[in-house]
Amino acid sequence: MSTLTLKYPEVTNYIAGKPEVNGQQKMDVHSPLDGAVISTVPLSTASDLDKAVQAAEAAFPGWSGTPIKERSQIFFRYRELLFEEPRRARHAGTHRERQDDGRVVRRGGQEHGAM
Repeated sequence: MSTLTLKYPEVTNYIAGKPEVNGQQKMDVHSPLDGAVISTVPLSTASDLDKAVQAAEAAFPGWSGTPIKERSQIFFRYRELLFEEPRRARHAGTHRERQDDGRVVRRGGQEHGAM
């Protein structure tokens, strides 16, 4: 049996800032380009969801008490991380296929999926 090498890291649920693995079943994510498995994602259970909701409720008082400037900086950094890879590809002057849905990320700052 051969070992499968994934193009993207396996997705893990995080609850209260900690990875939640507990023997969860996983599902393969396939590339629409060639059907190859590019990653795996957990199949979360109702119990996982309950734990996440409880953690969110416990975190809410601290988060809501955080000044809006700090909260917006956190979301801005999150956005930057989401777009970091496509931006790197554009700066390199390359066209590449988006592995998650097969569309092209174009040069010139046009964002993926823009109409």
